[in-house]
Amino acid sequence: MDEEKQKSYIDAITEFGGPTRPIHVTQNNWEEETRKLEEDIRQSAAFEGKLEAYVTEYKLVIPHEIRHLLEYGGVITVSTESHLLLFGHKHWARYARILSKLVGTSPVLNSVARHTFGNMYRFNKLNDDGSVDIPAELLDYAEITKKVAIIGVVYHAEIHNRELYFKNEGRAAKESLLARFKKIRFN
Repeated sequence: MDEEKQKSYIDAITEFGGPTRPIHVTQNNWEEETRKLEEDIRQSAAFEGKLEAYVTEYKLVIPHEIRHLLEYGGVITVSTESHLLLFGHKHWARYARILSKLVGTSPVLNSVARHTFGNMYRFNKLNDDGSVDIPAELLDYAEITKKVAIIGVVYHAEIHNRELYFKNEGRAAKESLLARFKKIRFN
């Protein structure tokens, strides 16, 4: 009788879907998964446009045009310049996936990763009023007090102090930048 129980037990655990055999096996292909994620974002959920918003009581009010990109949460973090970066949940997954693969190969990328991941703030959903709580440290970093400019950059949005952004994006600033580029490039 014990032999029969033993045999039925072995048969049960070696059948398709038993504990020793997976039900479905797929090879984890990093590039393919990243490509699928990027394609999904390109087809349905890109950050676009130049929008204005404001901060009140440590809450960033998100414009209606991009709220759908943040319905499942996202991340706000610092950039390597003096503004903040806003990612939706899918967008952050893509960014983290790409950066995590590159970390370790370059001291510059390691520094960027430390800066970005070390100062990130994750949120699970928008507040009822369409805002996101935002830590004071991040607001101080970007010199944001009240009005902000939100600039869509496909996979993320930049959050700038509105006055500084328009000052830096003005015609004189762009001409100065172009002149510096020509000087470096052609000399």
